[in-house]
Amino acid sequence: MRIAAVMFLFLFGIPVYAGISVKINTGTTYQTILGWNIDGQYPLAVDSGNPAMLRSQLMDLMVNDLGMTGVRWEVDRREWEDAVNDNDDPDSINWSSFITTSLDTTARDVILPLKQKVEARGEPFNLYISPSFFDFGSSGTAPSWMLNNPGEYAEWAIAFLTYIKNTYNILPNYYVICNEAGNGNDFSSAVAGRMIKALGPKLNTLFPGVKIQFPECTRVDVALIYIKNLQNNPDIWPYVGLISYHPYFETELSPLKADIYNFGLKKGIPTAMTEFMSIKFNHLYHDLTVGNTSYWGIYTFSDIITINKSKTSFSMNAEYWNLRQVMPYVRPGAVRVEASTDTPSDVRALAFVKNGKVTLVVQNYAN
Repeated sequence: MRIAAVMFLFLFGIPVYAGISVKINTGTTYQTILGWNIDGQYPLAVDSGNPAMLRSQLMDLMVNDLGMTGVRWEVDRREWEDAVNDNDDPDSINWSSFITTSLDTTARDVILPLKQKVEARGEPFNLYISPSFFDFGSSGTAPSWMLNNPGEYAEWAIAFLTYIKNTYNILPNYYVICNEAGNGNDFSSAVAGRMIKALGPKLNTLFPGVKIQFPECTRVDVALIYIKNLQNNPDIWPYVGLISYHPYFETELSPLKADIYNFGLKKGIPTAMTEFMSIKFNHLYHDLTVGNTSYWGIYTFSDIITINKSKTSFSMNAEYWNLRQVMPYVRPGAVRVEASTDTPSDVRALAFVKNGKVTLVVQNYAN
């Protein structure tokens, strides 16, 4: 399929018209888009200081204008189980040792409203749980009784899932062993592997729809190392449902994303980019075309939205409008297909097919 398009180009600030040819090959397919995620903690959380009306407006904007379909739920270790182990039996939960205050607030005021808004559009809501165990204080380190005992770690996770299921009828699609494993914590690939081996079978039995999200490392190259270190472990991959990364430290445009995707393709597991600060359209394009990601997330609201000092209003930044050229139109279930232009150094294209219809996004990035 060849489409003749008239593009409005800018050369040194002077607009000129030029004919651009865009070629779409629907016979060459790549990943299926499964969802667009946001971080549910900032600035949507109650403790962010933003009033309820503002948070509600932001949620409406994210879901009904930008087209977000899922949310990341960060869990602070100190806000769930106390520093002291509930007991020495990983198969017996002592509920009096668990703190539900923060969890209740997030579930009630953030997760449920977002879920309702997405499902009201007739689309699937995606949720993933992402606990942090940073040693440097922002979340609270993993205590030795948890880090050195995969059974106790599994109990910690199962208790969380049991509580939100029984209390709010919420279950995530994916559960992360450790947010940014290996970054300021002791979750090496070996440790993460032991935790997956302990937690995976329990998820399969108790919550069969919940899969492990792995490795969620801070760098693309580190994520690939974690994957390779466990690639031949048969006790890991049956429980992994999503392979994800954070492309920090000069890896945001790393070609290694393709290696992560190709590994996932062999295993039948989709990939995701789930966190990057200072996000731009260029990152979205690279993650979709090199990383072939099925999920893609916005972590820092300030990248796309500015809230005024009195917290009574907000405005959308330039990058919001750039990302908005894709997300509201490319919906879950859309398959990315081959698209190219005859001036790839100036104009590039993305194309998707869903229900027999083609969505084409063309970007002029020459100036």
